[in-house]
Amino acid sequence: MVGYPEVIRPYYQEFKVTTYQEGGNLFKNVKEFSRIIAEYTLSLYLKNEDKRFW
Repeated sequence: MVGYPEVIRPYYQEFKVTTYQEGGNLFKNVKEFSRIIAEYTLSLYLKNEDKRFW
């Protein structure tokens, strides 16, 4: 398809928003999302690029 990735990156399944009632806030959520993305990015180091992703 034109304009759409074939596969969604797997780290999106790990994103969990912690609500204010659960002790979360915007900063904590963004920090956790950044950690998840960084961990995923480092796991790809020296591996071939998967062209199905954007």
